[in-house]
Amino acid sequence: MFESIISAETAQAYRETEYRVLGDAPFVMLVDERSPALAVAHKRHHVDCSAYVTGCNPLSQSLNGAANAERHAALGRELNARSLAFVEGVGQHLSNQ
Repeated sequence: MFESIISAETAQAYRETEYRVLGDAPFVMLVDERSPALAVAHKRHHVDCSAYVTGCNPLSQSLNGAANAERHAALGRELNARSLAFVEGVGQHLSNQ
């Protein structure tokens, strides 16, 4: 095991969150659960791996909406600059927080 700078409570909240992949064929992913829809998306995009990343709230430190919007836009620009394919998504905890 390793020591995380993210609190155990926050890590648990991440495990309980629904990670919604948007785009042409939306689906939901959960931590530690196999996703057949993700396997289909990999085939559709001709890849064998992917990552769910965000520019928002770095290291689980809350930022305001404007700062998060700019970080999200910067991530999109970086992905485009590297010619990496991506699909928008949103993480939503079941408590809606």
